[in-house]
Amino acid sequence: MQNNLPTIDLRDNFKLRAFKHSDAEHYQTILKHPLVAPFIPTSCIPQSTSDAIREIFFIQSEFKRRKKFLWALENSDGQIIGSAGVETWNEWHKRAEIVYELHPDYWGRGLMTTAMKQVMHFAYQELKAVRLEAFTLVDNPKSSSLLARLAFKQEATLKKYRFFNGKHVDIIIYAHTQ
Repeated sequence: MQNNLPTIDLRDNFKLRAFKHSDAEHYQTILKHPLVAPFIPTSCIPQSTSDAIREIFFIQSEFKRRKKFLWALENSDGQIIGSAGVETWNEWHKRAEIVYELHPDYWGRGLMTTAMKQVMHFAYQELKAVRLEAFTLVDNPKSSSLLARLAFKQEATLKKYRFFNGKHVDIIIYAHTQ
């Protein structure tokens, strides 16, 4: 595997690329958007541009450690509109947890489906993963629909599985194997 996260051209001049520190403000805006924020733990939403820069630095350092492979999703104007990738990579078990978020202005265009197919390809080909997992809140039907389009299978509803924004919530676990 190369030392840098590869840039992946998608369609219509969109691409997946490594995060840059200059993405901090846009990344924070996406995560704080009122239609996105309810699905992100509040502790993971940068409260300032400095916090977002620290998060991007962490994303970059985790890539170097081969623990996290998170791309910025860039539009044709060079602005990030979301992210997609592997949040947690367990090399011993060959298991990866995927994550994604997208600015609502771009919902319904198939961009995240296209991006996640590339992430899945990377996980299977480059990491040699044998299992991909995704966890979503039970009240996030858009995420569940995306996972169904990607041929993920719902395995279980995990009751009170995560402490999320001040309360224990139910989570659905989805999995995909090649």
